Amino acid sequence: MGSFLYRLLDRVLNFVGARMKYLAPLGRVLLFFAKLLRLNKILAWDDLVLIAKPYWVGDEKVRAYSLLGASLFCMVANAKAAYYFGYQLKVINDVVNKSSNEREFFLAVAWLAGIGAIWAIVGGGYGYFRSLLGLDWRVWQSRMYIGQYGKNEAYLRLKIENPDQRMAQDPDIFANTTVWLFMILVETGVNLYTFVPVLLQGSWILSAACVACALGSYIAVLGMGKELPKLTSRQLDAEASLRTHLQDGPRYAASIALQRSERVFLGQGFLRLGVVRTVLARVMRVNLFIGFYNFFSGKVVENAALVGIGWLIMHGRATIGDIAQVSQAFTNVYNGLTVFTSQIGAFSNLKAEIERLGPFARALDDIGENRMPAGQWIEYHETEGKALEFRDVTIFSSYLDAKPVVHAMTCSFDVDTLITGRDGHGKSDLARAIGLGVAAGAGEIFRPQRDKIMFLPQNLYLPVCSLRVFLLDMQEATKDDDERMINALDLVGLHDLPEQSKDENSGGFDTSQDWRGKLTTQQQQQLCLARAILFKPEVLVVDQATDGMEAAIEEDVFKILKALNVRLITFSNNARLAKYHQRVIELKEDGSYSESAAPDYKGPAWKPRLVRKVNDRR
Repeated sequence: MGSFLYRLLDRVLNFVGARMKYLAPLGRVLLFFAKLLRLNKILAWDDLVLIAKPYWVGDEKVRAYSLLGASLFCMVANAKAAYYFGYQLKVINDVVNKSSNEREFFLAVAWLAGIGAIWAIVGGGYGYFRSLLGLDWRVWQSRMYIGQYGKNEAYLRLKIENPDQRMAQDPDIFANTTVWLFMILVETGVNLYTFVPVLLQGSWILSAACVACALGSYIAVLGMGKELPKLTSRQLDAEASLRTHLQDGPRYAASIALQRSERVFLGQGFLRLGVVRTVLARVMRVNLFIGFYNFFSGKVVENAALVGIGWLIMHGRATIGDIAQVSQAFTNVYNGLTVFTSQIGAFSNLKAEIERLGPFARALDDIGENRMPAGQWIEYHETEGKALEFRDVTIFSSYLDAKPVVHAMTCSFDVDTLITGRDGHGKSDLARAIGLGVAAGAGEIFRPQRDKIMFLPQNLYLPVCSLRVFLLDMQEATKDDDERMINALDLVGLHDLPEQSKDENSGGFDTSQDWRGKLTTQQQQQLCLARAILFKPEVLVVDQATDGMEAAIEEDVFKILKALNVRLITFSNNARLAKYHQRVIELKEDGSYSESAAPDYKGPAWKPRLVRKVNDRR
């Protein structure tokens, strides 16, 4: 892809250069400098196109191209205003040297002020539209990734670290950096097209000196900054690791305190911070040398231009009025030729973002198209009503695993079933295989449509929202919604929750609350049960959701579940739950299983490890 783009750029430069005599050799120089910095190797062009293309061909493309057009217009106007501002300075110098006519002088100054005002307006507009384009692109791309992340269970199937950062922060950096670099490259082309003729007309010696200075800059920066792209990628990964670890603090605050794990948590945090500091120190050292060189070379170039023009004036090859215009042309041409070295940091940031977003975008596309990684996968079929059946189903915890957690299960879940087994024997994997519609393994699963199956998981998702949003988010609004919610909450023992949630601005069903902080774990499970009652599923899967409840409350919960007239599939190690089911399936360590009628179930054949050790010691 990189070589193709270089050939395309070469043809464009040849085509345009045939019509603009100054651009052909200039294009050769820029192409040589780009290859010198190995930009075709630094940037992964295929991933760059994959990440950037959707915005420019999607539903917002009209707005995108409008913002791009406005930015380019202001940029070209800004370059032209800069050119005419320099030209007007030359006019003022000529008026001062050749005439004492005050009217001409003040007229030239008035023109200079007018051009300066226009320059300020178009320059400000250029910055505004460029920033607006970056913001619009970033928001659109984040919205696209978030939408893809929520489809086809991508949030469960995606095996990439820090997806939150790749959906929020990385698109921000990518979009703004890409817009910034694109505009700089186009602006560079406009400035070169504008000022190269001025410099060549001023002196070919100064033109050759400008190219020589630029070549020296490339050689120097290439030597000092060759590590920068890799260091930038390491910096982003190290900072992401630190943020992920620190996010665990509030999430597991109580557990950290109760387990006296503060030193472990802080030690791991300081360790990750040390990695960030080490990488940043290396990045800063590289940037320090590049900054020193760019500052020094910039001052040398500015003074070299003035010295060269002075020499030309002494030998009668230029006039005093040429100083401002030729000096400005020399600086702009030099800055244009060294655009790749001056923006080496931005190119490094862009490379790092491409490396992070490229695999993420490909994985989301694969999941969106239901393309699976290499390996064996269970085949799913939709059925009507409550029918749920396994035919020779083998389940792996991951498509990379070699040992199945469930092996060759053939079973029709035509009655309420309790599935038990020691931790690690595949209960959670089996539950996910039923509910998610994707699992590594083999065989066939016949199940109702996904919107007819509901889960009561052990680890609940309770966002900050209102009761109405949480309880009815999957249903159409009706006039008797409040009454239905009151009845459901009353059934699960939370009849006073709406009254407790009221505030001065809204009723109890419409006040946003942090339910995790407001409710106990048991009350959270009861709230999710109320949601299931309102949803009225065909199949209800209870994945260890009642294991922490008191026996009396657990009994009330299962009485309610039985009254819902749903197919009940419960995953638990609690043997007393068998009385609420017709059948018990016990999962074994080797992937096999045993079945028994619930009245005949005498409890698990296995004993907890602690009990075995106590018995052995006796």
